[in-house]
Amino acid sequence: MSAGFWGSVVATIGIFLPSFLLILIVAPILMRYRTSPNVQGFIKGAYAAAIGTILGACVLLGRIAIGDWLTALVALVSLVVLFRWKVSNPLLVAAAAIIGLIAFPLLKPEWIFVK
Repeated sequence: MSAGFWGSVVATIGIFLPSFLLILIVAPILMRYRTSPNVQGFIKGAYAAAIGTILGACVLLGRIAIGDWLTALVALVSLVVLFRWKVSNPLLVAAAAIIGLIAFPLLKPEWIFVK
């Protein structure tokens, strides 16, 4: 951490402020013209692009995060639990974190980048 706490505050503002301002500025305009076929087409396209971006990020992060049989099993079980029983995301993340905290000292995986 090179800039400390205030550097992280500035970085967080730099990440979230532009999209927040864009939503504040564009949302009222889109609401005004929401019945327009052009605006409806734009929203459908933006929705598809957002889903594609999220899916692409999931694939990239999954390739980094899934490195052995345990992480693959946790990912698979998490997907099943999420879609079958609609468990809340924070609860699912907490459960996976607990599994990782228990398994890491036992398995000592070499693919992890933690030193």
